[in-house]
Amino acid sequence: LRPDQRFADLYRSEQPLSLGRAIRALVIGDWRGAEAEQRALSTTANPTAGILVPNPLAANVIDLARARSVLARAGARTVDMTASTLTIARVSTDPTVEVHTENVAFTGSDVNFDAVELTAYTLGVLVKMSRELAADAPNAVQVIEDTISRKLAERIDYFGLRGSGSAQPLGLLNFSGLNDEAVSGALSWDNVLDAISLCEVDNQVPNALIISPLRVNNLRQLKVNSETNHYATAPPAAAVLSTLVTSNMPDTTAVLGDFSQFLIGLRQNPTIEVSTEAGTAFEAHQVFIKISWRGCFNTEHRDAFALLSAIS
Repeated sequence: LRPDQRFADLYRSEQPLSLGRAIRALVIGDWRGAEAEQRALSTTANPTAGILVPNPLAANVIDLARARSVLARAGARTVDMTASTLTIARVSTDPTVEVHTENVAFTGSDVNFDAVELTAYTLGVLVKMSRELAADAPNAVQVIEDTISRKLAERIDYFGLRGSGSAQPLGLLNFSGLNDEAVSGALSWDNVLDAISLCEVDNQVPNALIISPLRVNNLRQLKVNSETNHYATAPPAAAVLSTLVTSNMPDTTAVLGDFSQFLIGLRQNPTIEVSTEAGTAFEAHQVFIKISWRGCFNTEHRDAFALLSAIS
């Protein structure tokens, strides 16, 4: 999926479905106003006496999570993995274009290939809420969907950016071969321009900058000649970047690049399970909502990205 495509469009339903409405109806045992959700639900019981939410019902929440994810908003693309490991071929060295001279043969050139490896990991998040809240709060439906989508987006961004690669996916900040603009001090617009230049030297065109809340505020507070209230505006080359802010980015680092070349491998569609009996949910009178998916992250070309490192 491209960022402008939606999971919900892959499934047809008679009317827009709401996971929040379904969960609230499950908790209070009243399906009035949620008849479409009731028809969409699977009747197959989980071992924990919960239910497995089918894709048409989960799709809207997944789209909400993608809309919140800075990686997806930056342009990351989803790749369908047909097995737990997927190898994608790519050109590492382009052929040489020659000017032909009459009666002189082309010399030819080699095209070198290498591979992008995608290896799936299982990622998940568990959300707990009281059954009283689900039943009584007038905004319970919105709260449920917002909470689930926000938590899912946070995990995608955390592992996609900061994953260590040890028993978890490897995140972008830990990829080898990225361009690196060592700031070694306070971040300035000059550093951003230098990082853009590193990508351009490799014939790449960055489209987005992902940065922490503290560091984007440092850029916002830059002054012209240190004059009061004379704030420096972003240079044109930096101003065209989509600046995306997330607390999942450490204050010591920022990253920019062409995020259409960032890949989110998807081995299994995100699944959502709901139970009022799993674990301590029954005793505590709660509802447990578990979201899990199998996937990983990689890039088509590492030189399409540049780190701004050692920021202080």
